[in-house]
Amino acid sequence: MKAKFWAIWGLSLILLAACKNNESGSPEYKDVYSVDITGLNKKRGQVKALIVFKNPHDKVNFKMTRLITDIQVDGEDIGTYVSGRSLGLNALSELKAPLEYAVDNERLKNENGEYASSYTVKLTGEAIFTDQHGQEYNLNFEHKETVNPVIPQKDRRKLKADKKADQQAEKAEREEGVEKRRKAKERKKQEKLLTNE
Repeated sequence: MKAKFWAIWGLSLILLAACKNNESGSPEYKDVYSVDITGLNKKRGQVKALIVFKNPHDKVNFKMTRLITDIQVDGEDIGTYVSGRSLGLNALSELKAPLEYAVDNERLKNENGEYASSYTVKLTGEAIFTDQHGQEYNLNFEHKETVNPVIPQKDRRKLKADKKADQQAEKAEREEGVEKRRKAKERKKQEKLLTNE
């Protein structure tokens, strides 16, 4: 009888703890989507992304009160995005927090004044959430992704021309190597013929 009592009491505690865990705790960082660099045909472009957080709890709502994100493009610090916009995160749902950061397009050009065909964007940040009781939660996140932005027409033509020139140079080098090997084989044949005579 005592064993049954303690077994039921232990099971009740486990169930109570499971329910309690579902009622409190922090929201969670999920992922970053739709990372892009736009507006390269203008003086100022934008680094854009959607930072996704989820609320796995069924009875707690959260509010994101601040989002602070350091932005790097190809290893260079571009700036820090700070948003004090309040966004709600309801129970058992997701929040997609938009990030849009204006950047001087000259910072995205290489030493020749041209855009690259791809960029590596790294976002490192912190989101601050509060629950309905005023409890504060800090979530850190980091995301790195290579993006291929839409490049303005004139720069696309230059990239294509450069790529074609590189391909032609590689082809010429290959043909030159083939020609050198052919001549070396021919010389060896001639030397062999001369030694056989």
